[in-house]
Amino acid sequence: MFIIHCQFVNGYLFFIHILSFSVPMSDTQKWYIVKQKNGQCEIVKSTQLEGEEESERWGPFESQQDAIAHRVGLIRAGKCQPR
Repeated sequence: MFIIHCQFVNGYLFFIHILSFSVPMSDTQKWYIVKQKNGQCEIVKSTQLEGEEESERWGPFESQQDAIAHRVGLIRAGKCQPR
């Protein structure tokens, strides 16, 4: 799995670095993106969803890294506020 980190500076897109990693197959934990009242999106484990009030959420994702990548897309699409 790869995560590409890029940044906009003065209207130009710069590729900063690429992270490569492997995800252990034995990890069965699922991850979700949950929109908070302040508009920011938090990444939480499926076990943390119990007791949460119903709010906009996306997932499940197989890894935390996958959820992070999707949160970046949600921020760019204007669905979540950046931190």
